[in-house]
Amino acid sequence: ALLGFLWHRHQVLNFRQELDVLALSKQQELGKLRSKLSIKDSEIEKYKNLTSQLNQKVELSTTHFAMVKDLYEMICDNLAEVRVVGTIQQLMDNMAKADFFGFGCLNNEADLLVFRYAVHHGGRLPVFNLPSDDASQLPVHCLFAQLSVLVHHWDQEKFQYQKVIRVVSDDLNPCSVMVVPFLLSDATKGVLVVVSESEDAFTDYHFQVLKLTASMLG
Repeated sequence: ALLGFLWHRHQVLNFRQELDVLALSKQQELGKLRSKLSIKDSEIEKYKNLTSQLNQKVELSTTHFAMVKDLYEMICDNLAEVRVVGTIQQLMDNMAKADFFGFGCLNNEADLLVFRYAVHHGGRLPVFNLPSDDASQLPVHCLFAQLSVLVHHWDQEKFQYQKVIRVVSDDLNPCSVMVVPFLLSDATKGVLVVVSESEDAFTDYHFQVLKLTASMLG
């Protein structure tokens, strides 16, 4: 009877050990499943965020190109220059919240790059000039080199532009810069200048839209 009891007890202990091993195995499997589900949830959330961002970009692009279309119609209707340039400035502000926007035209007789329209921190500036032989000015450099420029970090990138050390005014604190030359229908040369005091404020998308609007001025 004692041997039978000990054998039965041994069997019960073995059965408990097997149950413990099985329970541990199932817990590990559940843990792996939870991790996979967590990863899937994270991927789904990322997908939702990406979809939302793409939808926002599509809506913004639609808005921006509607503004470009309006701008083209203004130019075709020969509306006042200030309205046309003001619309370009609003387009840039709508896209990237620039701190400075300038529209400069070359006056060959006076050897000046004349900014007839400029906005700084939301306020319209009086007409001002840059000497057309001032090689230290990025707008002048871009105008005569017929060079379109997108700069993300001005202090780091300005050295590649030879003697250039300034962007329009010492009052500006440029970090991101876009400069695009244009040619008006009367063969007047000029530049569009957009400046932000934040780094990486402009993307290639902003740059392409600015070049598109500049090409429409001719």
